[in-house]
Amino acid sequence: MAEAKEFQATIKRGIARKFGDDINTDYIIAAKRKTQSTDLDELVKHIMEDIRPGFYNELKPGDFIVGGKNFGCGSSRENAPQLLKHAGISCVVATSFARIFFRNCVSVGLLPVICDTSSIDEGDVLELDAGRGELRDVTKGLSFKITPLPKVMQDILKEGGVLNYILKYGSLGAGEPVPRSPENDGCAELNKDTGNATRVEIPIGTTRVRANVPNLLAVMRPKEVPCHPDPAGAVREALSRPIGTKPLSELARGKKTVAVIVNDITRPYPGGLLVREIARELNAAGIRDEYITLVVACGNHRPNTDEELRIMFGDEVCHRFRIVNHNAADESALKYLGTTDRGIPIYVNKIVADADLKIATGLITPHHAAGFSGGRKSILPGVSGLKTLNIHHSLPIRPYDPAMGWYDGNPFHEEALKAARMVGLDFIVNTIDNDKREVVAVVAGDVDLAHRAGVEICRRIWTVEVPRKADVVITSPGGYPRDCDLHQSQKALSCAEMVCREGGIIILCAEARDGIGKFGNWLKEAKTPQEVIERYKREGYTAEASAKAFMYARAFVKHKVMITGCKVPPEELSQMFMHPKPDLDTAIGDALAEVGMDASFIVIPYASDMIPLVRQPCRN
Repeated sequence: MAEAKEFQATIKRGIARKFGDDINTDYIIAAKRKTQSTDLDELVKHIMEDIRPGFYNELKPGDFIVGGKNFGCGSSRENAPQLLKHAGISCVVATSFARIFFRNCVSVGLLPVICDTSSIDEGDVLELDAGRGELRDVTKGLSFKITPLPKVMQDILKEGGVLNYILKYGSLGAGEPVPRSPENDGCAELNKDTGNATRVEIPIGTTRVRANVPNLLAVMRPKEVPCHPDPAGAVREALSRPIGTKPLSELARGKKTVAVIVNDITRPYPGGLLVREIARELNAAGIRDEYITLVVACGNHRPNTDEELRIMFGDEVCHRFRIVNHNAADESALKYLGTTDRGIPIYVNKIVADADLKIATGLITPHHAAGFSGGRKSILPGVSGLKTLNIHHSLPIRPYDPAMGWYDGNPFHEEALKAARMVGLDFIVNTIDNDKREVVAVVAGDVDLAHRAGVEICRRIWTVEVPRKADVVITSPGGYPRDCDLHQSQKALSCAEMVCREGGIIILCAEARDGIGKFGNWLKEAKTPQEVIERYKREGYTAEASAKAFMYARAFVKHKVMITGCKVPPEELSQMFMHPKPDLDTAIGDALAEVGMDASFIVIPYASDMIPLVRQPCRN
C-alpha cells in the first residue's frame, strides 16, 4: 500500500519524557479521575499526576514518552493511550510493552516503538526514522534499532486508528489474515479444538454457556472494532456537526416544547448519556427541563417499569424529566396525521405530534424486518398506534422472509421513513455499537441522511460471510435483555433461517425470563405452523403481536427448532411447535442423532444483530 510507505517514511522529532519500568495505566490516568469525567480535555490535565505532579504543564506537542520494561501494564483502559495522544505525544518508546496497552496504542493511532531505552535520559532530543527502522538520540549522538511493526499495524496507524481503517477498507488487513488471541476475541473459548469439536461460548440471559461443537463451518462474529474512547465527546461532536440539518442548538432556538423519543428496555443503548447531552444543548438554547418530555418508544410492547427506566437512563434523568410510556392501544393519546400512498394511516403519540421540536434517539443495528433499526423506527413503530401497525406490520409491507441488511427498496423501511417525515421529526441522535455493547460511533441530524451514514458503519461491522448453509445452526439473541422474552428472542431465529439449509435444525438459546409475550396463543391454538401463516395472511398484524407468531411459524415450516436455557415451561414450548432441551450439549447430541454425525454446524452468539452472507449454496 502507498499509505504504508508514506507512514514508514515519516520522521518524528521531540523531547524525551523519561519514566521507569512497570508504568501502569493507573499512573497514566488514575482510576478516580475516570469516574469524575469522560471529557478528554479535562482528563488530559491529570496524566501522570500521581507519579509526576504537573506533568501535563511540562509537555510540548511532539514529545516522546520513554519508558522501561512492561510499559502500560495493569488495566486495559483504552483511554490511557488515547489521553497520551490527546496530549500531543508523538509516540511512546519502551524496552517492552504490556500486550493490551500495545494493542490499544495501535487501535487509537498512537505509535508504539520498541527498542532499548536504558541510555536515553529525560530531556534528550530524539528523532525517529521509521522508514530506516532507527531511533536516534540527537543529544548523545546514539542510534538504536527499533522492532518493526507488522504491515497491517502500520496501515492502521497511518489511518489514525483501527476504526478509521475499518471504515475505509471494510476489514482488518484489507483482505489479509490478522492473528486473533484470547484477549482480543469477544468469546475467549473459541477455536479451542477438542477432538473434531470446537469449544464455543453462547450467551443466555446474563450467563454464558460452553459447549463442544463438531464439524464447525463458522462462528459468526462481527468485525472487531474498539469502543470509542470518549462516548460523551462523540455525542457532542455529532450534535455540533450534524448530517443534513442545522446543529441542534440552532434548531432549538425559539422553541417551547420538546419531545425526545427514547428506547424501551428491549433495545439497550446509552440512553442516559444521549438524553443528558441533548438536554445540555436544549438548556443552552433557553429550553428548561420542565418543557422537555421523554417518550418511551414502546411500540406494541408493554410499558417500562420505574426500575427499568432507572436502569436505562439513571436517577438523574429520571428525576429531571417527565417520562411517558407510549401506549399504541390508547386512541385518546394518539393524533391522526394522514395516510401514506401505500394506504397506511399514520396515528402517532400526541405528545410527539404536538411538540415544537421532535428528537429521536436510538441504536442502529441490523433488523429482521426494517433492514436496520434506529432513525425512522422511533416513529413507526415506536410511537405509532395499532391502526398504523396493523398495516405496516402486515404483508406485503412486512417482508415475508428475513430482511437483515435490506434497506433501499424495503417497503417496511420506506413507509416508516414517510411516517417520520409526516410527523415532522426534526433531529435524530443514534449510536452504533460493537459486540460488547460499547459505543463505536454516533450520528446525528436528518432522519434519512444521518441514519444512512450510521447504517453504513453498522453494515461494515455486522456483515459476516459464511462458506455455505449448515445442517445445524446454534443461535442466541445475545443474552439479556435481547432474550428477555420469546418475543424478542425470535430475532435470533430470523438470522439463523438465512444460514440453515431447508430441513435443517436450529437450536435457539434464549432464557426468556419474562415469559412468552403476546403472540403465544396464536401458536398454541393452531394445529400446524402453516395454519398460523395462513391466519396471518388473512388477519394481518393484531394487538396480540401476530407478526411474531407468523415469524416463528415461518421458521417452523422450514426447520426443526430446538430451544434450550429457556424459563418457559417445556409443555408450553411444545404447544408452540418448539422442542425444549435441558441443556445445549443435549440439543447438539440430539441434532447429530437426527441429521447424522457428519452434520455441519454454524454458531451465531449475537444473532439479533448479524447480517449473514452465504458464499455458496448448501450441499444436497
